[in-house]
Amino acid sequence: MQASIPSEDIMLAGKRILYSQLMLGSVFILYELFFKDKLDIESALIGVIIAVVPPFIGMIFASLKAKYKPQQNLKDLMRLSRNIKMIYTIVMFILTFRFMELSNVTVLAGYCITVLGFFISPMLKDQQTIELQRKA
Repeated sequence: MQASIPSEDIMLAGKRILYSQLMLGSVFILYELFFKDKLDIESALIGVIIAVVPPFIGMIFASLKAKYKPQQNLKDLMRLSRNIKMIYTIVMFILTFRFMELSNVTVLAGYCITVLGFFISPMLKDQQTIELQRKA
């Protein structure tokens, strides 16, 4: 059995978080689709995008840094990912609220509901983890 590479572990965690966030974001967008108007649907979609894209960009940067500098400390990689996520999230919120005519409450609700995917992701197990548990 081959040892796991830190960049692969980071991307695996990123995929798990992305799936859980997309699940919750899709439920919120479907709710808006059935019960609200076009402005709220667009606002919900933007909120979900703001919640999903910056963390994914941060994890990609951390994964690339782990791949090219394997001696890098995990704490530093987490800090890099968090800082990139915060910067891109703030920039996206500023651009959204400043230049787009959307329902701000719906954007924030879509963002908050989608971010809850971080807390659901540890409950999701991928096929590789299930196989490793069976072998143990």
